[in-house]
Amino acid sequence: MAIKQNSFQNSLCRGSSFANLLPTEVGTIEETTQKHQTTKARAMTETETPKERIKRKKKERTEALAKEEQIKAETPVIEPVADQEKREGVDVLEIYPSTKPKPKFVVQGNVSLKIHKLGMEVRNVPYSIDKHHKVKVQPPFRYHKFPDEPEKPDAYVESIKFDDKSIWKEAIEVVKFAVLEKHGDDLPKIEDPQEKRPS
Repeated sequence: MAIKQNSFQNSLCRGSSFANLLPTEVGTIEETTQKHQTTKARAMTETETPKERIKRKKKERTEALAKEEQIKAETPVIEPVADQEKREGVDVLEIYPSTKPKPKFVVQGNVSLKIHKLGMEVRNVPYSIDKHHKVKVQPPFRYHKFPDEPEKPDAYVESIKFDDKSIWKEAIEVVKFAVLEKHGDDLPKIEDPQEKRPS
């Protein structure tokens, strides 16, 4: 009877130890496999010669590089934005009216422009509006005087010039529209010639 009991206990112990060895999660199988591979690699490194070790290292390096190239090939490439989707044209960023315009003008001031085609911001663009609502726009400029040569006239030098004249023409039209919209209420009313009665 004692022999049967001992054999039954042994079977239970074996069963319990076997149950402990069964993987309860997926991660347990992976960990066991990784440990087995590590142990196998350690055993190989202990028995391999220096030449075999160098050969193995080269093989591992080649495999790693091949895997890296494969990952790069599978990674999607982001295409650049098409040119037609980029913003183009001219925008007025700021308008700075002058507090003391010249007598012949109703309004004077400066504006700052953004030329998207060139990726450039142009500042200190002077403008003026007369009593007839005519707008004059000039590129940024400087006057150079010659005090040692009184007979020589002052030099008017533009600070910026465009090879493509259409860019500046577009800028002028944009500035005219923007300043007339801003100063519309400040400008005097233009008399209609038909309203004038003959004296």
